[in-house]
Parts: sequence; C-alpha cells; structure tokens
Amino acid sequence: MTSPTNPVPSATVVVPTYKDGEHIVRALESVGRAAAYARERLGAFDFECVVVEDRSPDDSYDRAKEYAANRPEFAVHRNETNRGAAYSRNRGARLGSGERVFFLDADDEFREDHLHLCLAAVAENPRIDYVKTDVALDVDIHPFWKDSILESVPFNVCVHRRAHDFLGGFPEHDLFRQFGGAEDTAYRSALSAFFVTTDDYIREETVIHHHYPGNSLDRQLHKFRLPPEEAKGTWTLTPEQVKIAPDVKRLQKEYRAKIERRLMDWVEFLGPKLRSEE
Repeated sequence: MTSPTNPVPSATVVVPTYKDGEHIVRALESVGRAAAYARERLGAFDFECVVVEDRSPDDSYDRAKEYAANRPEFAVHRNETNRGAAYSRNRGARLGSGERVFFLDADDEFREDHLHLCLAAVAENPRIDYVKTDVALDVDIHPFWKDSILESVPFNVCVHRRAHDFLGGFPEHDLFRQFGGAEDTAYRSALSAFFVTTDDYIREETVIHHHYPGNSLDRQLHKFRLPPEEAKGTWTLTPEQVKIAPDVKRLQKEYRAKIERRLMDWVEFLGPKLRSEE
C-alpha cells in the first residue's frame, strides 16, 4: 500500500542500441523479467523501458520494435543520425519520466532482482542519490580489477533523476566516443564525487556484463587476467587513442569543472536564503 509518505516507486530503464540485433531481444527480455520481479515484491510500481536505436546498419531497430509492439511499457525511438551511446542514453533519460533512472547496454543483461534490490535500497534511505550493485562477468578475471569495473560501467547503477540532470547526463563530445567508453568513466566519477550513495554497494551480482570480441571488456581482458604487479603496460592504446588521449583528459576536466561551477552557482544562490532562515 502506498501513501503520500510512501509514494509509488517509478523507474525508467534506458537501453541504447547500435548494431545489437543479435542481442537486443535478450536484453529487453531481461528488463521485462526484472520489472515483473520488482512488481511482485513492491506492489504498485511505475515502470517504463526506453530504447534508443542509434541508426544501426543491422536489424536492431526492427527487432526492438517487434519486441515492444504489444508491450506498452516499452517504447522504441530512433536517432535521426548516428550519435553514440552517451547521446542515446541522455535522450532516453529525457524521454522517460521515472524518478529513478537505470541504464542497460543492449548486449548485456539485468538479472531479475536488479530493479527490486536497487529500489528497495532507495526506499530504506530516500536521501541517497544513487546505488550500485555488483557485476557478474562471463569471463574469469583477477579479483583486483573487479572494483575498477564496478566504478566505470553505467549499467550497475540506479540514479535519481535529479542527480543525472544536475550532471548534465553523460558527456557527449565525440572524442569520448572515439576513445571508447571514456564518457562512462567521466559520468561515474562525477556521480561519486558530487552525490550521496550508501556506505556499501549492493553485494549481489544483479547485472551480467558479457564479453564479445572488440568490446571494452575484451580490449582489457589480458590485463584484467593478471595481478596488478604484472599488468603494467599490458594494455596498449591504439595509435588513434594515443593521439586523442590528452584532449580526452582535458574534456574530462572541463566536464567536472562545469559541474563544480553549477554547484557553486547554487550555493551562492541559496546561501543568503538559508542564512536568513537561521
């Protein structure tokens, strides 16, 4: 039962997809199972899944549309041009209305308890801005590297909409996209720097990060399988990444500085008001 002091939970799951025709239905099915599991345990539960298709050359759009055809909680949108995952995630969040925002890459999966555990953690402490969970991998890695994965991927977090909006979403500059995943790390780093989470993360592995040739996990897999003392220098950037790395670092600093300026503007705006009420 809900009341004004115990409102109905609402969640938007954003799924960006590009060249994921082989995997998109599996990802959406996992979202559907997680929503059903949460609804069984939460009772009233406002849920929507927003798919943003990024002009794939394959059948990703058609498969997503077919899956969503008779499922009103699933909506599929298509970008006018190929814009990248950061833009697609931000667009999906804007199109949604849930108070809590989740992200899922179209080649990965939610386990059925992901939405429920995150929303339950939020219900226990409504003042927190985000929570994160553990991640299951379908390849073996050295345990040392698990924390770096938990802190850099976007699909193991549940974010309050106000926090996502304050950050301005994921940084969308094309150099992040060219570098490969740098926008995810920038977003997660800013989220942890400016917003409040629980003292510890949810220890259950509630999402599955799959390994495919050429994806971010694959590019670092050799390093991830080594102990840290043996791993130095084992992951070499491509010549293109080396060339743009200084600019990516500059853009990461600019992204963080922009958020800091926004925060200081609010402090200056609210400061006199708060002092007058003391």
